[in-house]
Amino acid sequence: MEHIHEPIVQLDGLIKCRTCGAAMSYTEQELGKVSSARMANRLLDEIAVKGEFHADSFEGDFIVYSKDKDGMREELTVKKESDRVYVILRKLVSK
Repeated sequence: MEHIHEPIVQLDGLIKCRTCGAAMSYTEQELGKVSSARMANRLLDEIAVKGEFHADSFEGDFIVYSKDKDGMREELTVKKESDRVYVILRKLVSK
């Protein structure tokens, strides 16, 4: 039976599917959508500053902000979906 995995972060820092229990290396959460790269950068910077993230690398034209928290790595970045749609993403990566 195939299904869409529903990631859940356990207390020990592992990410598993809520339904089948399969281990997952990361999970993504959409924080918002905007219609311009300028607005995406502005929103990303605001979230990063308030969450005390630090600039880590680049992914395409956008900065990847990250911080380590409770044995997990939390990353913020922007993904371009189409010409006028940019998605701000929060990614949790298990170590």
